[in-house]
Amino acid sequence: MLIGVIFSTSGYSNWNEITDCVLPLVSASQNQELLNPVSAEEVKASLFDMNPDKSPGLDGMTPAFYQKSWAIVGADVVATMQNLFASGELLPGFNDTNLVLIPKKKNSIVMGDLRPIALCNVLYKIVSKVLANRLKGLLDQIISPYQSAYFPGRLISDNILVSFEVLHYLKRKSQGKKGYMALKLDMSKAYDRVEWPFLEAILVTMGFHQRWINLISACVRSVQYHIVHDGQRLGPILASRGIRRGDHLSPYLFILCAEGFSTLIQRYEAN
Repeated sequence: MLIGVIFSTSGYSNWNEITDCVLPLVSASQNQELLNPVSAEEVKASLFDMNPDKSPGLDGMTPAFYQKSWAIVGADVVATMQNLFASGELLPGFNDTNLVLIPKKKNSIVMGDLRPIALCNVLYKIVSKVLANRLKGLLDQIISPYQSAYFPGRLISDNILVSFEVLHYLKRKSQGKKGYMALKLDMSKAYDRVEWPFLEAILVTMGFHQRWINLISACVRSVQYHIVHDGQRLGPILASRGIRRGDHLSPYLFILCAEGFSTLIQRYEAN
């Protein structure tokens, strides 16, 4: 099954050329902020920040159930989150995920025309949201200005405009001994092809505390996919790579992975 191939590791493990370019930028105080005990207010804020009518995961619950029943279930939810963050481990089945294939265009024919969207359990979403909220607060201090997606105060349209101006210059340049070229790269199924050891190597090299890396790895590595198609649930599919669209953490983890590629380009540019 092609979807199983997408989530299967390539087996490549030599990241040295990339990790050698990455600097350890995360300080001890920043690690402490990431690892502070989870408060009841933090858990509640993460839950109530979710759209109440988001599609449910395998547990069949929407955020609305927990939001409307917070007075009854809130203490148990907070205790679950605090125990999870203290142990660094997810309960069995906690991270089981429905996978829905959404067409990218009309008349989708091949697998590449479909985008897999992860429908996670609400309790996992709370974990992911808390981690994402903590992580995004320090990204602007450790990520180069060349990346602009998902950053407060940065616009991805800025990079689009820069690219447009560069291409406009190349198109008009008709004189001179030196020629120029532009290379456009399309990272097909980019989220799905993130190798877990590479993500962990980037986190280690950047200076993240091992406890934080263990939390991230627990979220990434414990997933089991169940494909929902025509009203039926197929699976499970055991993944060995990839991060999920629909997971609050994924955009920020992808930014960290892309930073390795960005620093590699900067090194070659400097040379």
